[in-house]
Amino acid sequence: MVEALHAVADDVPPSVRSWRNRLAEYLREAASRLEVTLVGDLTFGLTESSVGCRAVGSNSHYWLRVIATDPDRVEYRAGASAATAIEGVAKPSLLRVSEWTVDDGLALRAELLTLAPSPACSSSVTPTPGLELPDRWWASLRRSLDALASWPTERTCLTQEIITTQQLVFFGRRPEPISSWSTAHGDLHWANLTAPECCLLDWESWGRAPTGYDAAALYCVSLVQPTLATRVWRAFADILEGPAGTQALLCAAAKTLTMVHDGLATTDLAEPVHRLARRLLG
Repeated sequence: MVEALHAVADDVPPSVRSWRNRLAEYLREAASRLEVTLVGDLTFGLTESSVGCRAVGSNSHYWLRVIATDPDRVEYRAGASAATAIEGVAKPSLLRVSEWTVDDGLALRAELLTLAPSPACSSSVTPTPGLELPDRWWASLRRSLDALASWPTERTCLTQEIITTQQLVFFGRRPEPISSWSTAHGDLHWANLTAPECCLLDWESWGRAPTGYDAAALYCVSLVQPTLATRVWRAFADILEGPAGTQALLCAAAKTLTMVHDGLATTDLAEPVHRLARRLLG
């Protein structure tokens, strides 16, 4: 049984509303396949490629989400499955999966996950105004990112080719080859972090990236709130300072500006991120 979901909001363009209604239908199909009941409101991914909702079944609460992509994006869709073995990182556990395709060739993946311990810090990549987090939250995030950085993987988050292209476009210069690579979440921003208990959400993009990339990404999207950005820096200063940290920050700055260009992040980020890049480039 699937309960009626709240309707998709009317304050979005008709094309977006039509796509979201389609995603909602896929979510209903997923609930039927995984034998759970949907409850509450829908949450759509920033790129409109996923939808999630609370679900109940067997007297337990879960999170059910559906990812919709082109068929060839197999590694992206399987990110959560590939992350299951990672130890020492605060993240939801993947319980069950169902995959299918629809008539137009779209590939769908439904994931039933344990419910995160707390709500997301924000509904966008930037922090909710006035966001304050206790020291224990920062300590938990640091432990998770340290454990993740040392986890071996063949998955790729960023390549040198992508990095070079982005920095040529936004900064007009060809970067030096990345000197140090580590494993990263790859999509670390305030909509993918929870509080007051720290948990990392959405694992489609994780893989190898410049060392310190996650910390640098969080710093860049926090620049709209200077006090919070300073707190991010303090938590990861040993990673962000020095040549490898500078490379990670420039990569994150270019990625942030890409999100601004694509409408996935507020234009308020553009100026402070450019200022950061100019300072780093001397």
